[in-house]
Amino acid sequence: MAPGAGTAESSAGARLVLLTLAAGPFLKALDSSVMNVSIAAVAADAGTTVTGIQGAIRRARS
Repeated sequence: MAPGAGTAESSAGARLVLLTLAAGPFLKALDSSVMNVSIAAVAADAGTTVTGIQGAIRRARS
């Protein structure tokens, strides 16, 4: 085994790495959910249609 393996310090570091890596997909899903809920309001504020906003989002992601 590697030196320090199994210690509380390395276990805490592993948890931090796991939490950081898990936060990415969670935040992406949260962003998509919020955008899907608010897309009609955004379209009305921008003076366009929902289809226009969806096209802009699609172009921004690619």
